[in-house]
Amino acid sequence: MAASAKSVLITGFEVSVLQFVHLSNMRSCSSGIGKALAFEFHHRGLRVFAASRSLASIKDLSDAGIDTVQLDPASASSINAAREVVSKATGGKLDILVNNAGQWLEKPAIETEIDKVKALFDINVFAVMAIINDFIPLLIAAKGGGTIVNHGSMVRSLPHPFTAAYNASKSAVSQYSHTLRIELEPLGVKVIELVSGRVATGLITVPTLDESSIYKPLEPILQKRAREAETQQKAEVFAKAAVKSILEKPGNVEVFKGNLATIAWVITTFAPRWAIHAVFRSTVGLGDGKLRGAIAERAVARSKH
Repeated sequence: MAASAKSVLITGFEVSVLQFVHLSNMRSCSSGIGKALAFEFHHRGLRVFAASRSLASIKDLSDAGIDTVQLDPASASSINAAREVVSKATGGKLDILVNNAGQWLEKPAIETEIDKVKALFDINVFAVMAIINDFIPLLIAAKGGGTIVNHGSMVRSLPHPFTAAYNASKSAVSQYSHTLRIELEPLGVKVIELVSGRVATGLITVPTLDESSIYKPLEPILQKRAREAETQQKAEVFAKAAVKSILEKPGNVEVFKGNLATIAWVITTFAPRWAIHAVFRSTVGLGDGKLRGAIAERAVARSKH
């Protein structure tokens, strides 16, 4: 790679899936957005640094000529060590930082363990802040100023049922990005929020509610929703469009890519709140009188034990 090539660091090649009671595991998102972004930036001629907890999980990127760096987003010392590696390789500069690491948590809000919510925010919110704080000197040093890309989601402003904690984490990142953008303007560093819609990442797994859940009657509907979510826009298609916007329109403050992302913006901007709530009730069966009654009955029965 030519010494003059622009550099980009991308996080998020291993993801934590905290989904319902029976589905909590750590696995490599080998077909996910992170790898698709890495390959697309590499194809565009940038020097790509792919950061992951496990270098073995991104060996295919290394084999393709992409630099790989060990980085645990939950560890301050690991973030600092990764910054030293990148700084040494680039002469103390970084043109683009893509915060793509994330956790997915899908579970009824009142049945979600708080320790899982804290773990979610540690990666989805606090790690984003920590990585930016550590890498900001490299971004400031970049010619013309660097660019921070925080990967968000259309659910940042949508009442998507049974992902309340995840939605809240994306709302937090969105507000953080907007505020950070203003604060970094004097330093020449730009901030873009990459707002994704439905993208087939391999991250969503088919949920199984615990037998004691008051929402058990909704399980077939939730399983159908999960299957539909993974038949959406391919990660490679998403990455190509996202990278094009990031590189060719650096003045954008928000980039909407993926199925339904732009529609979600239109809905949240112009539709009344009651209408939005009605739509999302219907997506999981909470607008169905019989199902609502069944849920209420299970809640009453559980309260008697």
